[in-house]
Amino acid sequence: PRDCIELLFDRGVQFIARTVLVLLFAKRHHLFCKVQSACAALAPEVEFIAEDASRGDPEFVDAMIRAAVDAGARHITFQETAGEVLPEEMEASVKAMIDRLELGDRVVYGIDCSDGLSLADACAVASVRAGVREIKAASYRLDCVSLPHLIRILHLKGESFGVYSEVRREEIRRVTGQIENFFRAT
Repeated sequence: PRDCIELLFDRGVQFIARTVLVLLFAKRHHLFCKVQSACAALAPEVEFIAEDASRGDPEFVDAMIRAAVDAGARHITFQETAGEVLPEEMEASVKAMIDRLELGDRVVYGIDCSDGLSLADACAVASVRAGVREIKAASYRLDCVSLPHLIRILHLKGESFGVYSEVRREEIRRVTGQIENFFRAT
């Protein structure tokens, strides 16, 4: 299992002021790196989730991600919670972050998209074009990327952007149907 630390990035002045104070305290006492290092010691794969990173200050976001990687994180997930991003915007934002970070093969990038505009699946695919290799998806309909939809997109169009999946579609369809039926019944 992956242990993760979620950090919020927001434009609100009060939140930023509190975040700066917390980070200054953490930096002074080496807490952030200690937590990340402790996670890396306990689990073979540590994930750092940069919540709403595309709306945060790029220097701040980059510094937090680099600190997480230096402390042992090997999976970096960009999380977009507002669900108000178009696929082209998502692709440009993710590509810009990956290019700025210059971490190469040290990490695997992931994405977690909200579905506020019913574009989470398209935003996830756009993120794959930008360099993401992991997608957070749900097997039943939530406010996020749909696993059955994503598998279908990758099956039909993945080759056009150099991606394939060895997922057995019929089995996934059967299992996701069972999960959906279970949740409808409860």
